[in-house]
Amino acid sequence: MSSLPLKDGMPSATSCQDSCEPDKVISINQTGGRGAQRTPTRAHRTPTPAQCTPTRAQRARKKTLFESRRAVIYSGGLAHHKLLFDRLSAPNMSGDETDGPWQESKYRIVESRWQSDDFKAFMRSLDAKYQNDEAAHSGTNCNTLRTRIARAGDHVEDGYAPRGLWRNCYNQDWLRELPMSKRRGLRVVNADYDFDLTPTVDQLEDVVMQEKEDGSADEIEGTL
Repeated sequence: MSSLPLKDGMPSATSCQDSCEPDKVISINQTGGRGAQRTPTRAHRTPTPAQCTPTRAQRARKKTLFESRRAVIYSGGLAHHKLLFDRLSAPNMSGDETDGPWQESKYRIVESRWQSDDFKAFMRSLDAKYQNDEAAHSGTNCNTLRTRIARAGDHVEDGYAPRGLWRNCYNQDWLRELPMSKRRGLRVVNADYDFDLTPTVDQLEDVVMQEKEDGSADEIEGTL
């Protein structure tokens, strides 16, 4: 698979509209004269909704993934990771795809080449915490997030690399392959990020205080 083009230090986005653009190449009838007709060199392709929907669906899934991970940061006593998430957005998340019916909710992770192993492990730990938190609140198995499966040899893409992350967030081989101008454009922080997921005491106290102010679900229910 060819690499996505980089612009200003980040791979440029491609859209479903770009990939579904009809072929507009035409040729002129070589016989000439007033009766000459323009004939398409290929059949005109009209994209169907089914051809474009997967791309829109993948963008929507990345947005859901980003929001669930950010929710763990804000509600789980992990506010020390807020700065990291301020520099991320939904397109920076790894994608996923499925071979089977969408109802199965099982997706193969499409790895983003720019992400380091530590960064990926951190993000997937947030996914696990989100699932556990949701299951604890509902008291049942939680199906809010899809089952995402990482398998060796699966589809890999360059992805959309954000600027201004710490050096250990980026895959070092991927960084070395970039032209120097593109590498500088990423504005990599020359320090390692601490991916520790241990809640700090003061942040835990803030969470407890907020829960007391808001009231538990049972307390709120009892006042209705």
